Amino acid sequence: MLVTAALFSNCRIPDLNTDERGPEIEVSRDAPNKAKLLYTDTDSLIYQLNVPDIYKHIKEDSHRFDTSDYEPNIPYGIEQKNKKVPGLMKDENNGQIMLEFVGLRAKMYAYKVHNDKIVKRSKGSTLASVKKISFDDYKRTLFDHEIIYKPQNLIRSKKHCVFTIRQNKMILNPFDDKRVLNSKSTDTKPWGYERISEDADDLPNKRICIR
Repeated sequence: MLVTAALFSNCRIPDLNTDERGPEIEVSRDAPNKAKLLYTDTDSLIYQLNVPDIYKHIKEDSHRFDTSDYEPNIPYGIEQKNKKVPGLMKDENNGQIMLEFVGLRAKMYAYKVHNDKIVKRSKGSTLASVKKISFDDYKRTLFDHEIIYKPQNLIRSKKHCVFTIRQNKMILNPFDDKRVLNSKSTDTKPWGYERISEDADDLPNKRICIR
């Protein structure tokens, strides 16, 4: 089941992102070239969409979305349907507008939504240590290139002996070794992208990224 889901997402996600209309939401009808991909994971995409009303597009293309978790009285008038239908897009914030997003590297990001909720992710870090960092820590890591460490306690088992360890965990890191960072912005390019060599400013970042 897990392998099938992973393979399915690996096939479907590129289709959603490289469709000639842009993202699955047909924003090109009213505002061409207004969709920018900020972050992608195995089964998710985070876009910056510069359109007057994104929920208008979701409502018009609701057959492409799982909208089952929207509130019944949501002001956008989007019908609840397509629960857990494979291959459809889903608004994980369920109508709560995302205000800010900071993406550092794979599975290391944070975002704010308009109801004051903050979502923070840091792969390999405990929930307790993630609670000790703020949204501003993510921004400082991104813009000031500051690596942040936090102590965390873990329970381990070796040869049936259970013990605890305390480690100083690197919880936030601005250097993405899976991408090449553009020195003039927070944008990245994939390794092997043909135009990397054309930008001399990218070369120092390539050395930084492979540390």
